[in-house]
Amino acid sequence: MRFSHKAFYSTIVITLMTCLMMISHLGTLNAQTLVYDAFLENRKVGQLTVVKEEVDNVIRIHSRTEIRANIPFLVTVELDVKSSYLNGVLVESKAVSTHNGKVYSTVNIMQSSDGYTLEKDDKITELTDEKLKGADCFYFEEPRTSIQVIALASGEHYEIETTTSPGEYVFVRDKRDENRYYLNGILQEVDINHKLYTVILKLVQ
Repeated sequence: MRFSHKAFYSTIVITLMTCLMMISHLGTLNAQTLVYDAFLENRKVGQLTVVKEEVDNVIRIHSRTEIRANIPFLVTVELDVKSSYLNGVLVESKAVSTHNGKVYSTVNIMQSSDGYTLEKDDKITELTDEKLKGADCFYFEEPRTSIQVIALASGEHYEIETTTSPGEYVFVRDKRDENRYYLNGILQEVDINHKLYTVILKLVQ
């Protein structure tokens, strides 16, 4: 049986991450949890929970979003995203979104020998980015990075714009913009601007 160079590299990456995660239990675990309430037209419609675990140079982030809203008809949306980083660089991520209890989209991103492999709903795309950072990192820090940022749930690249207000950034991608507001390095609020409505996420104090 023959293995491609990319498949071999992916196997090595997975093995390395498994070993690092096993070794990480021997170190000191730093865990942080952030909870955000979701609002639509000033009504609470759901919640987002983000958990970050860090040991030495290995970071794992798990975020889960649950929203139930009338836009304009009743929709229940759930989004589950898990990601792993080594030295601040994305190694792999898995995202599953469901609408009204049915799987709507799956997005997997895996570091490869010459970039990343993006698998979205069984369609595979090779990304030439040498390094990537998922947007989930920026719940816990301001986006002061030279590494390209990617939306883990969609596979879209972000362009990050600064504003004249300290701690305020605009995350721009193809279909929508996100205004993000930070205080002491922690994300306080996200305004997700769609064509017909805006969903606001606010940190629970």
